[in-house]
This record gives sequence, C-alpha cells and structure tokens, in this order.
Amino acid sequence: MTAFPYPPIDRSTPPSGRPIRPFHLPRVEVDSLESGLRLRSMLRGRVPLVSVCLVLDAGEAKVPVGGAGVAVLTGDALQGGTEHRSGAELAEALEGLGSGLRVSTGWDATTVAFTCVAERVDEVLSLLSEVVRSPSFPVEEVERVRRQRLSSIQQRRMDPGSLADDELDRRVFHAGHPYHRPVAGDEPSVTSLDRGDMVVLVSERYAPDGAGL
Repeated sequence: MTAFPYPPIDRSTPPSGRPIRPFHLPRVEVDSLESGLRLRSMLRGRVPLVSVCLVLDAGEAKVPVGGAGVAVLTGDALQGGTEHRSGAELAEALEGLGSGLRVSTGWDATTVAFTCVAERVDEVLSLLSEVVRSPSFPVEEVERVRRQRLSSIQQRRMDPGSLADDELDRRVFHAGHPYHRPVAGDEPSVTSLDRGDMVVLVSERYAPDGAGL
C-alpha cells in the first residue's frame, strides 16, 4: 500500500484570520425619464456584462380583495407570448442574444431581470419592453401556469413549515390585510382568475410611473 504523500494536517489549532479586504461600491447614478421611470445605474467596468432589473409597482399587496394571486399568475404567464411573437419565438430571440428574462413577483413588486453582454443590451432591453408592454397571454399558456400554480398550492398544504407560516400570518394579520393569505392566493381565488384579470392588471400596474430600472 502506497503511503499518503502529504503530511497530516494539524487541526488542533484554527487557522489565523486574514485582514478584511475593503469593498468600495461604485457611485450610483440617479436619473429619471419623462415617462416617470426612475433610473439607477452603477458602473464597475471589469467585465463587458450588463445586468438590468425592471421593478414594477405590481406586487400582490396592491391586488384588490377577491383577486388574490393575480399578480403572481400574471408574472408566471408573462413570457408566454406578446402581440408580436409567440412564446417560442420570444425564447428563441432571447437565446439568440445569449440571454433570458427572469420574472419574480412578491408582495411589493414584480421584477423582470436579465444579464447579457454589453453589446447586446439594447436588443435585450427591446425584448423586455415588448414583454411588459404588450403581453398577449394566450389562453393555453394561462391555463398551463394556472395548473402549475394550483399544483404548488396543493403541495404547500402538505408541507409542515408552509402550514405553520400560513397559520402565523392568519393570526398576526387581520382578515382584510393582504398578508393574511398566501402571496400566490389560494385555490378558490386562483381558479376564478382568467386572462381578462391579467390584462387589467398589466394595464393598471405595468406602467413607467412608479417603476424603476
């Protein structure tokens, strides 16, 4: 048997710490457009990549009573197609630019983000604009994301941690408060939502005034 070629490590004494390296955040430039869209930008310049995040004032906390889950469901279906191209064509266009959109919806906002090489940023921004300004919400795509969301709600009912979180929210927040219910709604509310509800939400909340980039 060959002997291990390296000496054993002495683990009786912890390694000594090294000085904390300073981190200096670049200056954040602040601006706004005539449309009301607020801009925040920061330049590091080490690699030719651009990361963009559009923050829309379209969170679940703004959803009216009875429409619980519509903001989350709208975000889920956002990349299903636009007035100018199908969902498959949109995905192909983003892939051809070496990028992809990441959509997330919570209580406070819906965010649409991407990262791409700097020379492609205008083209990907154009696709992002198309997605948030003119989504088509094909009926089959709406039904697909609705089934997925209902399945997630059913799975949540079998998770002890999620059940505990939901019960705590019901006890802490009164019945009229948005936080009283799960962020993605419940089975009755999600089942009752349709494409029309998503179109209304986009027309009312997907606007540059109150949004940030």
